Amino acid sequence: MCMQQRKGRRRGAIVPMVAIGLIGIVGLTALAIDIGMIAVARSQCQNAADTAATAGCRTINGNVVGNYNFPAMPAQAIAAATANRVLGQPVQGSTSSYASSGGGQSFSSGQVTIDSGIYYYVYDDNNPKNEGFKLQIPRTDTSEPYSAVRATVSNSSGLAFARVFGSTTFSTSATAVSVHRPRDVVIVMDLSGSMRFQSLPGINVNSGTANPSSSSRPRTVSMNPESVFPTFGHYSDTSAAALSGSTSYSTGAEMVDPGNISTTTNSGSPIIADFYQNAAGVAPGSGNVAFARAADSQASTPGGDNYLKASNNTGAAFGKTATDIVTGTDKDLKFERNGYAEYGTSYKGYTEGPGYWGKTFFIWPPDPRGSTLDPNNAANHANNGASDWRQRFFFKFNTSTSTLGWLDHTSLLFDSGGAPATNSNLTPTPIIRLPNTTRSITENGASVNYRYRINYAAILHWLRNQNPRPFPTQLRAGRIQVLRRHP
Repeated sequence: MCMQQRKGRRRGAIVPMVAIGLIGIVGLTALAIDIGMIAVARSQCQNAADTAATAGCRTINGNVVGNYNFPAMPAQAIAAATANRVLGQPVQGSTSSYASSGGGQSFSSGQVTIDSGIYYYVYDDNNPKNEGFKLQIPRTDTSEPYSAVRATVSNSSGLAFARVFGSTTFSTSATAVSVHRPRDVVIVMDLSGSMRFQSLPGINVNSGTANPSSSSRPRTVSMNPESVFPTFGHYSDTSAAALSGSTSYSTGAEMVDPGNISTTTNSGSPIIADFYQNAAGVAPGSGNVAFARAADSQASTPGGDNYLKASNNTGAAFGKTATDIVTGTDKDLKFERNGYAEYGTSYKGYTEGPGYWGKTFFIWPPDPRGSTLDPNNAANHANNGASDWRQRFFFKFNTSTSTLGWLDHTSLLFDSGGAPATNSNLTPTPIIRLPNTTRSITENGASVNYRYRINYAAILHWLRNQNPRPFPTQLRAGRIQVLRRHP
């Protein structure tokens, strides 16, 4: 016989289970809310750090005068940070009272820390893979201008539900870095070629009017409106020299206005004024322009060597040939021996015009004093000591013996017949021959074939060592610098 036992009811048994479960539910809720608060605080700290770093970096500049505006940077960065809030509370910091450390490159006030440094390009010729822009905080390379700001914003706030577990506060922080590295890069594709007009020194016209149909128009008109220009030597024939002009001409489809290479025109300010020789971090200014303007007085009396007048340098007109200068004799031993120095002029090796006309080694007639050094020895090429610019800067190459000589025959350089017959519009005047042109010269009663060669070593030596030097040691245009990494 089976007996069935009846159990009594157990009222309230679920209550302990609910109580135990609620602890976990409340704990997870507290964790979710507090973690959310931490995440929001972290995001708001990041916003404050971003604005502080950006404001600080925009305050500094590349002007070494005033130390790159660096003294104003900390206050501007702190002010930007304190304009933000974290969990409803303003970021704490003072723009007038902040601590300085790290050699005066780190600043802190309240919840804000500002560090400064540089962002610069590192060269490594031994390992090009290491080259690139690097961040350096604090700055140790004082040759570079301040160009980087790092901002850190910290926060400490109270927790909500996590207090029941004994945790009352949490701390968080965020860091941002901003760098000042401006680059102005413009690529222009001028398929028409019209943009070149405002930098043209001259234009092809016939008798003062445009002739678009001619393919062989001579350059007889200057587009340089400079009123100061050379008038010495062969430039004294100002109409034929065509060194200055202020008239606009039509090419048939477009107008060509006077160029603004060295003076202000309707096309804009002088192009030459956009070039500087300032070092990195030094603001461009009148004291570091790349090309200095020579005295206007050199329009008639050039710097360096001046051209000689006829009749022993006493006449009114410049001499066109050596016989003009030495009063018509075929050869003057004093002139051959002393050259320009015979007439009270010491040889300097250059002639410099006014303004931006620059310098040249060309002077006519050439100083006759040559060189006695061996032209086949390369050690003599850079500076052979000749006062005659033909011998100093050009070789004559003997095609039969393959040997070099200093060029002493003008006909090897110039074609006295003038322009080729195909250019019917060109006035026959001496033009320079091509270097590979063979020319027969009579020497010691025999005909010898020569070609002239350019002595590049001498030209480079003259540019680098003959004062005044026309080119600066470094060149900047706008914000772009031309770097010379290798000699």
